[in-house]
Amino acid sequence: NPFILDASISAGKWDKYISDSSWYGNTGVRTLYPVNINGNRYLTGTIHPKKSIELKRKNTIELDATYLFRLSRNPQYINAVLNIDNSILHNPEFNFLYRHKDIAALKLVKGWFVYNSKQKGFNDNQLKSITNYIRWIAAIQLPKNLYWNTNITYNKNTSNNTSAIYYTIWNAAVSYRFLKGNSGEIKFEALDLLRQNKGIINTSTANTQVFTTSNVLQNYFMLTLSFYPRKFGK
Repeated sequence: NPFILDASISAGKWDKYISDSSWYGNTGVRTLYPVNINGNRYLTGTIHPKKSIELKRKNTIELDATYLFRLSRNPQYINAVLNIDNSILHNPEFNFLYRHKDIAALKLVKGWFVYNSKQKGFNDNQLKSITNYIRWIAAIQLPKNLYWNTNITYNKNTSNNTSAIYYTIWNAAVSYRFLKGNSGEIKFEALDLLRQNKGIINTSTANTQVFTTSNVLQNYFMLTLSFYPRKFGK
C-alpha cells in the first residue's frame, strides 16, 4: 500500500527577448516587426500524490491527483504602446482506479483546464477559458489473451463572450495476444463512435482573441498487427 508524492517547479526569465511590435493602420492592416524586449518570464509547477490500497482477494484501489499551474508574463508593443500579457493556467485532475487481479479494471478521471489572460497597456482585455472533462475507462481480459477496453470522455468548453461547446468522445478496442510470450498482437479499434470530435482553438495574443471550431477526423476504424521482441540477449 505505497504512498507516492512527486512534485516539481521551474522558473525562467529572459532579457532582450525577441517579441512582436504590431502596428495597426487606419485601414486595419497590421504590420509586425521583431523587437528585443525585457521582462519575459514564467513559473511552472506540478504536484502528484498517489496512494494504492490493496484489498482482499487481489482487489486494488488506486487514488491519485495531479495539479499543474503555469504563470507567464509576455510583453510586446502595439502601436508603439507597451502591452503586457499576464496569463495563468490551472489543470487539476483526479483519478480513481479499481483493479481485480489482471482481469478487469475500471477508472474514473475528472479534470479541468482553466486559462486566464489579462492585457495591460494598449487595451485592458481579459480572456477566460474553461475546459471541463470527465472520462470513464474500462478494460477486461476474457478469455485468456483476449483484451477488451473502452473509454468515454465528456467535454464542455466555455469562454467569455461565447456559448458553451459540448462533445463526447467514445472509443473502443479489442486485441488478441499470440505467439510465445504473447509477443504478437492483433488489435481492432473503433474511434469516435458518436462522431462528435471537434477541433477547438481558443487563444489570446496581444489585443486579439481567437476562438474557432473546425472539422477534424471523426469516426474511423483501425486494424493493427504488432510484434514485441520481449527477450533480449542470451
